[in-house]
Amino acid sequence: MRDWSPDQSAKRVEPIDGGNLDGGIVVPTEVKRGGSDGKRRPKFSIIIAVHNTAEFLSDCLDSILEQSFADFELIAVDDASTDGSLFYLSRYAASDPRLKIVQLDRNVGSGGARNAGVAHARGEYVWFIDSDDWIDRESLAKIAARLEAVDPDVLLFGWSRRYADGHASDCPAAKHLSAAPETFALHEWPQAIRILHTPWNKVVRRELILRTRFMFTAGWYQDLPYTYLMLAAAKRISAMPDVLVHYRQRPSGAMRTKGKGHLAVLKQWASVWRLVGAHSPRPEILQPFLFDRMTWHLLEVIRKPDRVPQEHWHEFFQGAERLWAAHSPPGYRFPRGLTGLRYRMMAGKLPLTTLIPLGARLGSRARRIFGLPPAGLVAPRSSAQPEESRKEISSATAA
Repeated sequence: MRDWSPDQSAKRVEPIDGGNLDGGIVVPTEVKRGGSDGKRRPKFSIIIAVHNTAEFLSDCLDSILEQSFADFELIAVDDASTDGSLFYLSRYAASDPRLKIVQLDRNVGSGGARNAGVAHARGEYVWFIDSDDWIDRESLAKIAARLEAVDPDVLLFGWSRRYADGHASDCPAAKHLSAAPETFALHEWPQAIRILHTPWNKVVRRELILRTRFMFTAGWYQDLPYTYLMLAAAKRISAMPDVLVHYRQRPSGAMRTKGKGHLAVLKQWASVWRLVGAHSPRPEILQPFLFDRMTWHLLEVIRKPDRVPQEHWHEFFQGAERLWAAHSPPGYRFPRGLTGLRYRMMAGKLPLTTLIPLGARLGSRARRIFGLPPAGLVAPRSSAQPEESRKEISSATAA
């Protein structure tokens, strides 16, 4: 982190008012379209939502502002930070006019902060980057070259997971990113659904965001509707396997906070189905791939011990059963083996009450492997069940 102390002199930078608040969501008072104010629009609008990440801000900001490709604006939305994040943002903004600060008067979450950023964006493409992550120095240059070559609405690219001990993992989606056609619509290559559903592993043409009128909602798992709506509505998608962003793994991150908030994954998946159905020209082609990904994701959420508290398992599985019943593809056939066991449990075909005795005899690690509830959990299941059918479903790529 740059050695800036509060008593050092710097030009004062006045943050931009974040906009109106409606139910915790930032509602843009005006959406600026590039060129309408007489100014040349930059190639990229990079938007970072900042809330109490002062410890990591220099890594993020330096990696962006030191890019070899300089045609971008950086919009940092301070989401009512209390740890000095705004101070560091102001210092950076004083020395680089490409950085604009939008200040929110109360914490609305990353979704509302991103909405505020989009409201002030002017770039041709939007890239959301988390304020504790960072990008390689040539990332924008590589992205710009690919955009110039194939002119996509959405460009997907690789990432690495970076851990506190310094080691990094390979991009789990490298195989899919390498296998993708040069350009495609999602219904032409639906395997793209298996690539991690986050805003930071893609750039999106800003006009696509405006045309679909997408706004992030409050709560967790808001990345799901954004990812699948942008992919479904895009006429041209491209992908590159290059690792361009580094995803910091923090044990104290919001998604590792155990609580009822994880039930939001059910509502967000319901939104995915609604939005894809409204914006994809061939939603029937996407259905089995989305269904596969949804099932994998819901199982991942419920299997992890730091997500849904035991007292909310019943509610989670009831919601999962409803999603399964509503969106199970025609002719669906449960896979065999362990995967099939998990899928039957998710569908309500294998009630949890029949698994509790087995779960009680297994250690915690074995229960997680099998996707079984913790020992002692009693969660009666709903009797509502989708009609069983028989079509194999492929395994989604783990993200």
